Amino acid sequence: MKDFVGIFDSGIGGLTVAEVIKDTLKDENIVYLADTLNCPYGIKTKEEIKKITLANIEYLKKLGAKAVVIARNTATSSIIEEIKSSNGYLIGVIEPTAKYALNTSKTKKIGLFATNLTVSSKAYDAYLED
Repeated sequence: MKDFVGIFDSGIGGLTVAEVIKDTLKDENIVYLADTLNCPYGIKTKEEIKKITLANIEYLKKLGAKAVVIARNTATSSIIEEIKSSNGYLIGVIEPTAKYALNTSKTKKIGLFATNLTVSSKAYDAYLED
């Protein structure tokens, strides 16, 4: 299959992201990669997660993905610079998640449940700073 939106996560949590994409982009083909082989991500080093993440992206790209959504905070936080320089080809979940939380919160006090890598990356800080 060519010309699809690829989505990957380390399990089934990213199915929520896939559902939103499916509902929003009704005519898009979607391929979902559940990377259960490399679970759990939370105990791995940043270098290990980055290597796994880039391999998953490359796999989806070789299959014909026109864009890849990284539906995992830990994976997203490991390749922030690559996402920023991808011209929209790579989409992480941190920015949209943070913006959604701020837009729906009445108190603007946001709690973050995340792996140590995601927290130490400070990836959410740019969006939740205030």
